Amino acid sequence: QKQTDMEYVGLDGKILGWRFDNKLYTYAYWYPANQNNANNLTIEGPDTIANGGTVNSVSITNPAASCVPNTKTCKTTITFAGVNNGDVTGYLKFNNYRAVGDIFNISRDLEAGFASGTVRSGFWIEHVDNGRYQQYYDYTQGTLYSNLGPSITGGGTTTAQDAIDLASSSFKLSLNSHITNFQPYIEYEWKPIANLSITPGFKYESFSRDHDGPVNQTTLQPVAFSKTYTASLPFLAARYRVSPELTVYAQASKGFLAPTVSAYYVLNFNASSIAPEQTTNYQAGAVFKNNMFTASADVYQITAINFPITTTYSDGSTIYQNAGTARYQGIEVEGTYAIGKTLGGVADGLAIYASGALSNAKFIAGPNNGLSVPNAPRYTAAGGLIYDDGRFFGSLLHKVTGDQYGSGGQVAPSATVNPTLNQIGAWNTTDLVFGIRSDVLKQMGIGEKAEFKVGVSDIFDNRNIVDISGAPKTLTASDAANPLTYTFQAGRVIYAGMKVEF
Repeated sequence: QKQTDMEYVGLDGKILGWRFDNKLYTYAYWYPANQNNANNLTIEGPDTIANGGTVNSVSITNPAASCVPNTKTCKTTITFAGVNNGDVTGYLKFNNYRAVGDIFNISRDLEAGFASGTVRSGFWIEHVDNGRYQQYYDYTQGTLYSNLGPSITGGGTTTAQDAIDLASSSFKLSLNSHITNFQPYIEYEWKPIANLSITPGFKYESFSRDHDGPVNQTTLQPVAFSKTYTASLPFLAARYRVSPELTVYAQASKGFLAPTVSAYYVLNFNASSIAPEQTTNYQAGAVFKNNMFTASADVYQITAINFPITTTYSDGSTIYQNAGTARYQGIEVEGTYAIGKTLGGVADGLAIYASGALSNAKFIAGPNNGLSVPNAPRYTAAGGLIYDDGRFFGSLLHKVTGDQYGSGGQVAPSATVNPTLNQIGAWNTTDLVFGIRSDVLKQMGIGEKAEFKVGVSDIFDNRNIVDISGAPKTLTASDAANPLTYTFQAGRVIYAGMKVEF
């Protein structure tokens, strides 16, 4: 069970020729009490529990900072003699997430002849607090693992760290995380001549992550670190209205992505040489619209340096590293044609829709040079019918996602590695939705407009593979030491929903 809330206070207006808008907001999700995580219940069998057996591998021999990847000296095993063969086990779960932020924008039109335009500025600031822990639990005995007689055995030398590990031995994780994100910006939309606007701008980003707790996720080691990443992000956009129906545009910008928190769920996060991903982005396109037809097309190129990858060693230790430079290139088109209007008003609101994209995503520098980037389909396509006459609405759309490599990306072929093991074939889904809008509730004095809809996702109940995690390291996917994990389409889903405006 999870609960959420979201609140904001908005203020907008105009002072001395300046327009402003400000929203102070907060949102949260939390579990109202310790939750039994039923999805993770497992019946421990003889393979893992034999007269009380191994529950977890725990790093206790050396501090995380001095642990050497790919060595058994990093790990010592905690066993729980009280966990009996056949006991049903799982864990209790607590999570409390709260974000507080503010979004402020201000703008003003300037009449200055050739230099006329609109200046805009503002900022986004947000702070997040997240406390969470998970504790292993024996449901058969109704007891936390820490009360079942833990002891330390196995691969390393016992140290003063033992007391910490024994005290926290029932924890799968126990963490407090804090994020502060600050992004101010300024831009000027210059309008030198009619129908043309040129907008240079600049944004600064500061992203801080504080991460501390007695039991880090995955490693089970104490953790305490603080990282701040910053970036200067210029951008430039130009738009020209060729005619009342046709507009062309071009854009260039810098992008920034802070490292994932998973980069610090490792035994030695100092060995993770991961740096923020930075992108250089270009896009150009055109938009056409009249009372019968709308269409758009664009081409783009995104070059990303410090592209992150993971390396997992035979002892299970993992580090994050930057894989060099990746480049995404592609073309996208879409259009909607109002066929209802060509039928003499018989089917007003009926339109035909189609879209498609071709893309190429490969590493162009670094150790993976020439290989395909993970989770980047070579093409996508969609098409179908859309209907909306103001009262009734609906759509029947077919979507295709092209072939791609799983989250491990393409690997180089060799005499011992089959690179196609995590290659995902094209998959598709057909979705139907139908709805009606009404003011019947307003007539009854309850709210304003009401909308009701029903739908079917994946009508034909396809169960294709949509992701493969892990990277091939052998010639066969059945290699137990290097397993691949498959994710499939969920299959047919039937749903209904209602929305009421007040």
